[in-house]
Amino acid sequence: MASHANRLIISRLTPTTTSRCYSTPTALTVTKGKEDSLFRKLSALGYGGSGSDAAVADTLDEWVKQGKSIKRFDIISCVNHLRKFKKYHHAIQLYEWMEKGKNKMNNADRAIRIDLLAKANGVASAEKYFNSLEGSAKTMKTYGALLSTYCKEKMLDKAIELFEKMKELSFTSALNYNNMMSLYLNLGQPEKVPSLVKEMEEMNIAADKYTYNQLMNSYASLNDVNAVEEVLETMKTKKVIPDWFTYGNLATIYVNAGLIDKANDVLRKIGG
Repeated sequence: MASHANRLIISRLTPTTTSRCYSTPTALTVTKGKEDSLFRKLSALGYGGSGSDAAVADTLDEWVKQGKSIKRFDIISCVNHLRKFKKYHHAIQLYEWMEKGKNKMNNADRAIRIDLLAKANGVASAEKYFNSLEGSAKTMKTYGALLSTYCKEKMLDKAIELFEKMKELSFTSALNYNNMMSLYLNLGQPEKVPSLVKEMEEMNIAADKYTYNQLMNSYASLNDVNAVEEVLETMKTKKVIPDWFTYGNLATIYVNAGLIDKANDVLRKIGG
């Protein structure tokens, strides 16, 4: 009977074995109208191939020759569309065209470009671009984008070195700590996570629900269910509201620990 209940619960839960890295957010919400029309022209160019770089610039130049303006918002909207459909090379070319024109790139643009370069051409390309930036352009956003890339690619040594540099510059945030926690979990080093959370507290960096979810996963990997439950209480004390993912995560931890009744109690909370 217990094994049957176990199967029923597992089918409803999200596994905790894989932790995600958190990347640069989408810059702007895409609107209907001119941006969509321009995006359709760009998306029709296809993926990669010789001459695709020139095709992007030619498409944009032709759009302007027709008397249609291309403002910064239009470009960013198209970049967001292209990222969504994994047309990273085209998005990079949009940024290059933008940089050559009157529309100047800001730190958020540069961070997104680092992410795009890593996905399209590899980490070395992202590093080369980051290293080419002027000192004032190396900000929390651009450092964070490169750190996210290292964490996604499980490049521990480079991630640690960059993270230490970011701490020296006071460029760290909850997002950066979450990425490092994710890296350690994905590399099978859950014991490193609690010390990062403690470090956040010492530096007055507020933990968010992603921080606490990963802390729960680290304790689960260390077979410390009591510590997992304490994390949930800490969230309540800190007024960080647990969501369905947190409760689903907790229920999965209970199932894996053989605590089926507790898992069912958590699922009832999710179901209302």
